[in-house]
Amino acid sequence: MKLTAPVVIFGAGNLGRRIARAIRPVLFCDNNRALWGTAWEGIPIESPSTAVQRFPDATFIIAIWHPSRTERMWDRIQQLRFLGATHVVPFSVLLAEYADVVSPNMFWEHPDYYVRNDEEISYARALMDPEGREEFDRQIRLRLGDVSDYSIDPGPQYFPGDVFQLSST
Repeated sequence: MKLTAPVVIFGAGNLGRRIARAIRPVLFCDNNRALWGTAWEGIPIESPSTAVQRFPDATFIIAIWHPSRTERMWDRIQQLRFLGATHVVPFSVLLAEYADVVSPNMFWEHPDYYVRNDEEISYARALMDPEGREEFDRQIRLRLGDVSDYSIDPGPQYFPGDVFQLSST
């Protein structure tokens, strides 16, 4: 993907910093107030509203991916758009060109991975029940750049309480 300058990275954590090493942004923005007014390797960190005010025509890259939170990627995109940003993209659009820097990160791969492994992916999908296939398909779409229905279910994923209980020891 060809990025238009300037670039602002939304998320000054690990993923944002990895991306910044490849694409030198003019600014980070972050929802963490404790980071506002600080810098990382000379790149200032400000609030999202300040970032949009300073660089309304920038390409904003959402570089936040934390699977234990309930926010959706779409919520983050909408947050920036509400503030006035017009060009907002998820970090996954960078995978084709910058996979060596961005991935592997939390199970994200270069888009060609899914083409190269189509047979194995189809085999795995066939083993699932309809609900599992629906979630599997959603995860594949997400990893190919479709963030429209991205969300993380805050409920138990592997060990539901009505099946058995895990002890703390």
